[in-house]
Amino acid sequence: MVSCHPLSHRMRNPFKHKEAVYQLRKENVLYCVENHQVVIVVGQTGCGKTTQIPQYLHESGWSSGGRVIACTQPRRVAVTSVAARTAYEMGSVVGEEVGYTIRFEDVSAKELTRICYMTDGVLFREALLDPLLSRFSVIMSMSKTTVLADYRIICNVGRYCLPRILLIFPRTD
Repeated sequence: MVSCHPLSHRMRNPFKHKEAVYQLRKENVLYCVENHQVVIVVGQTGCGKTTQIPQYLHESGWSSGGRVIACTQPRRVAVTSVAARTAYEMGSVVGEEVGYTIRFEDVSAKELTRICYMTDGVLFREALLDPLLSRFSVIMSMSKTTVLADYRIICNVGRYCLPRILLIFPRTD
């Protein structure tokens, strides 16, 4: 399990977390993803769980070879806003390197999109079409309300060692 703390108020650029405490733990997160099938990340609001970890994974090559980093969110509004924020931080446009898929709306390009935010329901639909979720290198679940469903996916996918699973939880102390 990896833990993080909120961002420092002394950041030069509020949209790129170069001086975030989480930056110091980047290597820890990447090490855990490399060496473990399932990683649980717990951190306070604002520490970069949702926007920074996918970028770290992308920069480290987890989205190479046409594979995608999937990031689930429980609500449609969260999916679209987090995708827009991540695309902005990466200097990209939503629908290119960073995209999103929600019910009835797919703003991603199969050839270009490497980080794709989606609702839990879209991920389940993907699992119905491809039970091994072979299109994804990493699946990040940020929904504390679907832990049981996430666990079922882990049990099915984890047996075959295909995508890595990151469960992201907010700190509740």
